[in-house]
Amino acid sequence: MDAKKGVAHLLSGNIIGRAMTFALNIGLSRTLGPASLGLFGFCLAAAQAFELIARFGIDYGMQCALTSKEVTEGTNNQGADISKSAMNSVDVITVLLSAGLLIWIFPFQGLIPADNSSSRNLVAITTVAICSLEGFTSLSWEVFLVMGKTKFYALRTAAFAPLRLFSALAGAQAGGISGALMSYASMSGAQMLFIRRHVTKLADHKQANAKLQHSANLIKSGLPFYLTNAINSAVFLPLLASVAASSGLAEIGYLRIGQLLVQLFTLLPGALAPVLFIKLRLSNTSSDQSNNLDLALRGLWIVGLFTLIIYTLFDQIIITALFGDAFLPSLIPTRALILAAILDSTSQVLHTAVLANQRMRFYSMAQISSSLIAAATGAWLIPSLGLTGFIIAKLTYSWIPLILYFIDAFARMKNKLPCIGLLASTVLLMPICIVGEIHTSYKLCIFSLVILFILQQALQIRQNYKQVSP
Repeated sequence: MDAKKGVAHLLSGNIIGRAMTFALNIGLSRTLGPASLGLFGFCLAAAQAFELIARFGIDYGMQCALTSKEVTEGTNNQGADISKSAMNSVDVITVLLSAGLLIWIFPFQGLIPADNSSSRNLVAITTVAICSLEGFTSLSWEVFLVMGKTKFYALRTAAFAPLRLFSALAGAQAGGISGALMSYASMSGAQMLFIRRHVTKLADHKQANAKLQHSANLIKSGLPFYLTNAINSAVFLPLLASVAASSGLAEIGYLRIGQLLVQLFTLLPGALAPVLFIKLRLSNTSSDQSNNLDLALRGLWIVGLFTLIIYTLFDQIIITALFGDAFLPSLIPTRALILAAILDSTSQVLHTAVLANQRMRFYSMAQISSSLIAAATGAWLIPSLGLTGFIIAKLTYSWIPLILYFIDAFARMKNKLPCIGLLASTVLLMPICIVGEIHTSYKLCIFSLVILFILQQALQIRQNYKQVSP
């Protein structure tokens, strides 16, 4: 894979797609209002959790298998056999999980909030359909990525995601929340058929054979990764349901606004991380890995902190202008989620190196421990604090792995003091993101210090890494 072209394709796809989805989400928010938007966001969160669990870690196992020297230097059809085995395995898991989800929703009356009982059955069936379609589609994109077809992979965010939201917006205007979900599901189904057909047209896939041994090896390789994702999903989806039960769906709607704005802060990591993983896997020396990792880490961290400061100065104006006065209670949740996104993006760069070196035990320990502590924190605080309790749990989940990965990578960092400074700057910005009222002089002092530091770091990166690409 050409790393420069790969990042360019993914970044341009992210910019185009997220710009369109952001605009469509504004229309959807104003059409549905806080409560219905909360239900829509809750259903999409369920679909995202379903997709992660349905992969069963096979996506990570497939990436490792297809980037191994045995496959990349071979001349046989082994790569196509592996990817086809992976897709077939995820299809079987998706069917089984869909059946389990139906049982949970209907006989056990789970997942979908009870106060939506008037249209609960329709919402529940549509949610299961969306979850199933996401499961059948998701791994196809990974096949395109590993095969180096980053231009087609970029369509995932540049075209397919906006089309689903456009359908949801049209459905919302015609039939409210039920129309939005049904239209979203219909477009997801059409896209699934198109993508799967395109995968089968790949030259190597026409003669590929799925093999049980390949499936078993992929599951074994990715099982720790799967367990981590499963636990994470098992934590936050019930916590969201707890917020809806204790404070109402409107609180989920405010959280949804934060999730929409957070997309702007995960734009660069979303483009960089997949290519960085493959780049690190194929690095010949530890020095090459260190150079690529250092540039990505400091660059993303600096961009994240700078954009957070700029956003915080104008967030009330932004939310009022884009979403209306009804969503002003989302100010603090949005700041907190943006801070969490910066922490997650930084962790993502650090744990990409961990995954590239297949240190799954350490990765699993870091992620699972943060999930369990976040679950305990949320279960304790949400009944009394509602959305605030969820935010504290989310920040707990984001901070713990960052600290663990940072400590682990510290000895290998080429620029230790700048990274310590970035960590300290993040800590200083925390009160501004989670406290409703804070003294203006504190804000100005902290903003000035952090901005001066990150500008100095940006100039240093430009001088030292002119010839280095991520």
